[in-house]
Amino acid sequence: MTPEAFIKQKARQFVYFINQVLANSVPYNEIQLFTWDILEEWGRLDSDDTEDISSYERVFWHAFYVIQSIDEDMLGTDQHIRAELNECCLYLEMKRNTPPANCVGFRP
Repeated sequence: MTPEAFIKQKARQFVYFINQVLANSVPYNEIQLFTWDILEEWGRLDSDDTEDISSYERVFWHAFYVIQSIDEDMLGTDQHIRAELNECCLYLEMKRNTPPANCVGFRP
């Protein structure tokens, strides 16, 4: 599987988890477990770190790091972070044509 195919596949699942956590429909620890699964699977992927990554992948990794770096309370109360994640999800769902501003994710 190529890195691009991996990101496209995981993005659908990741967006689902983000939206469910933001709606308080899924416990926060579920998305934490899912992100660790993504890292584990990414580590097994044969990827070339020298190739450029797409804006789609940058937004994916940006949302990933946001989720990894905040705690449950912050996700529940920080409206800026919630709005930022929502913007990332809209782009990853291809409901927006341009990536959100200031999304500078990098591959792990």
